Amino acid sequence: MNVDKVKFNNISSTAYGQTLQNRKNNVNFKGAASVSDVTTEINNLMPKKLRTIYKLGSGSELRDIIINSLGTAFLAPIFIKWNPLSKTDEDTRTYSAWRQPVSAALAVGTQGLITIPFDRIVVNMVNSGWFNDAHNKTAFKDEKYITKLVKNNHPEFTKERVEQEVSKIQKQQNEDLIRSIKEKDTITLQHANTTKTTQISSEEMRKYKIATLEDILKSETEELKKFNEVKIPQRIARSEYYRLHASEATKFLTDLQQEVNKAKDKGAIEKILTSKEKSLKGKAQDKELLNIVQELRGMLVYGKTEDAHTNINTKIDKIVKKHIPMYQQLDSKEAVVNTVKGNEDIIKRKAGLDGAIEKINGFLERLKNNENITSAQIEDEIKALIKNGDNNTSRLKKYEEFTKLVAEKYKSTIEANIKGFKRISGLLVATLMLPVSCWLLNWVYPRFMDAVFPNLSNKKHSNEAHEYIDKANQNGEVHK
Repeated sequence: MNVDKVKFNNISSTAYGQTLQNRKNNVNFKGAASVSDVTTEINNLMPKKLRTIYKLGSGSELRDIIINSLGTAFLAPIFIKWNPLSKTDEDTRTYSAWRQPVSAALAVGTQGLITIPFDRIVVNMVNSGWFNDAHNKTAFKDEKYITKLVKNNHPEFTKERVEQEVSKIQKQQNEDLIRSIKEKDTITLQHANTTKTTQISSEEMRKYKIATLEDILKSETEELKKFNEVKIPQRIARSEYYRLHASEATKFLTDLQQEVNKAKDKGAIEKILTSKEKSLKGKAQDKELLNIVQELRGMLVYGKTEDAHTNINTKIDKIVKKHIPMYQQLDSKEAVVNTVKGNEDIIKRKAGLDGAIEKINGFLERLKNNENITSAQIEDEIKALIKNGDNNTSRLKKYEEFTKLVAEKYKSTIEANIKGFKRISGLLVATLMLPVSCWLLNWVYPRFMDAVFPNLSNKKHSNEAHEYIDKANQNGEVHK
């Protein structure tokens, strides 16, 4: 639990606080970490073989085909061979079990080898403008596609030079996209087999602006709900703990502060805090002290040893000298609740959230009423509100580069459209390949068994022949 975010303490003047403030200011409404960053971290944690499979099939049906084929090849034969409920003989079960690896290999060989080039074809087509505007990536081409173009146009370039050129082109196309939205309130698209360009309609741009504002509104509304239902109750709980356990909290934190000040480096501080954390775990009455210790440990992430000492001392001093005395003198929980809700920081925080929601709703209403308001106008109004407004507009600073947010929304929407198209078309292609796979399996498998396991194959054929004879005898077709 990161109660620090409840703003029990004002540590913005410290190095730690400044770092957090910088991070907070740089975070857009989608969160602190981008999907690509998280995906990269997850990929790094994968075993090498799984990572290879993931990369091989990323964005297509190939990965699913490979995973299904691995199960078919290695798991299915086990259950067929050693099926206790089967009434067939062991040779027949073995013969049938070998059918699964062959089937898996053919699935990869037919569906897989069709899927790979199909995927590449789709990628090339969306990057070169073959499809409609909803599936057109010419305004933000893929890195791999740009790399291929650079290599084709400049075969003399070294690997390093290619990477530099690709990076330059990506940066330029991103700047062009944002500039187009800001200056023209549209997006320019290229199309295959023509040098002419087109621009997205004003109606489509209106939809992207509305979608962007709705994302912001959702984020702020969720934050307000979290503030009311989680953060304020957390602050009330801690303040009530200070009221009921003032002396214990003061002694614990004062002793902890003395130990930390004797520590020579961050490693020693870490050991002290870890030890305190272990001693507090499992003790319900000391839950708030445990939370405080965990918050102090979080401060060790940033800065040097002297920063750690400063940040920890600042936090403990504020608790011991301000918060505990404030709540210690109150005579009831009701008084604690009223004091917390009447706190200036709490009031400002809530006013900021309410103000942001009100302004975003205002922009949305104007767009939905078909008012001709451009992305640049919205951005200018947000900046004006921040410059001339009070605390009620402070949270809008996160969204002052509104045109960038519209550009990101446009890109994510087109990416989602393309992903959906590739998924559906890939499934269609795989389905069309099923009859081919089945025909190949029926043709290849008997020949494979005859060549690799002739004894088993002969027994299987012999067993089938006996079955036909027995069936004929039962029907009276064979007479002795």
